[in-house]
Amino acid sequence: MKVFHSVTKIFFIVLAIVLLYHYPGCKDPHEYEPGNDSLVPPPSAPQLLYPRDDTVCWYDVWHPYPNDIELGWSNIDDAQYYELELAHDSTFTDLLGDYRVYTYHYTYTISHDGVYHWRVRAYSDHWTWFTDWSGTWKFYSWYRP
Repeated sequence: MKVFHSVTKIFFIVLAIVLLYHYPGCKDPHEYEPGNDSLVPPPSAPQLLYPRDDTVCWYDVWHPYPNDIELGWSNIDDAQYYELELAHDSTFTDLLGDYRVYTYHYTYTISHDGVYHWRVRAYSDHWTWFTDWSGTWKFYSWYRP
């Protein structure tokens, strides 16, 4: 009988170790990452709304730098945030900023003359990836004394 109890104890200890190893228990719910089979493709890219493409912003003695410009795009349902890129070139290799924005507009402070290219994409952890990038628009900033 003693042997039976010893064998039973060893069996349950080994079983507990195996179960704990294969089923580690509850995880922090904030660390949960759904499998790719539960994610859906992202919707279409946001549409840029304002300022219109090729807008020129003139500044002068009465309106000197720095000045703010409001950038706006269409809202995407279920988007958790938007990634906004601003650059001096249309290929976005000379980035002025890469911003995580939690609404569908952003105020950028213009501090010098030049051409500013911008684009936006949306993100949600319910999607397989970001949306595609929006089209690229540009605006110009010029100072005239």
